[in-house]
Amino acid sequence: MAQNVWGKAESTTGCIIYRGVEAYLNYLEAYYMKNGNVTGKAAQYWRAVRERAGVDPDFTKTINATDLSQETDWGKYSGGQVVDATLLNIRRERRCEFIGEGMRWDDLVRWRSMDHLLTKNYIPEGCNFWDEMYKSANKDENGAEVTFKDSGEEGSNISSRSFKYLRPYAILKTNNDVYDGYTWQKAHYLNPVPVREMELLSPDEKAETSVLYQNPYWSTKIGEVAEE
Repeated sequence: MAQNVWGKAESTTGCIIYRGVEAYLNYLEAYYMKNGNVTGKAAQYWRAVRERAGVDPDFTKTINATDLSQETDWGKYSGGQVVDATLLNIRRERRCEFIGEGMRWDDLVRWRSMDHLLTKNYIPEGCNFWDEMYKSANKDENGAEVTFKDSGEEGSNISSRSFKYLRPYAILKTNNDVYDGYTWQKAHYLNPVPVREMELLSPDEKAETSVLYQNPYWSTKIGEVAEE
């Protein structure tokens, strides 16, 4: 990237376009999807990623210690089905490596990881508060004792003790569309194509006859919501 100094490009600033580790992890995932195992260069690349991160390079230990029934990582789903422990850990390696780099959404979309939300709502949860923590965490920042109200009605200040875990978006029931969690629609894997652009590329200015077609589950009518 050129830096203009007094009207002259006298220096450059390097910026990362593509990291080598992304090539490693792309290869690893593709190799496993094709062959069903991790050998050769795939194993070499995986070990290299872990070594540089300062963790045990023996990825089989992590795979063997994985209990899918205890995993909440959305990467364990593809099209509503649970993947195997090896593939989950390959995906988790991507999540750890690319944290904060804006790649997670694209990965979840290409894996169709949100399909499981079509049948089971996602409810954000925090720590286990109602087993023991509530006994000692009952004072505010000024040391004044706090009375917990968890009925879900007006005046509530914490989620219900029946949930055990804190649910930050399930404190009040009234006017709360996400009290019971978040759902998903298939259309949201892709953005809708603007209807006006479809009309402009149509011989009769009708979206239905346009050479530009709408993405799945989105309407060709202006103002309509996702169909599915």
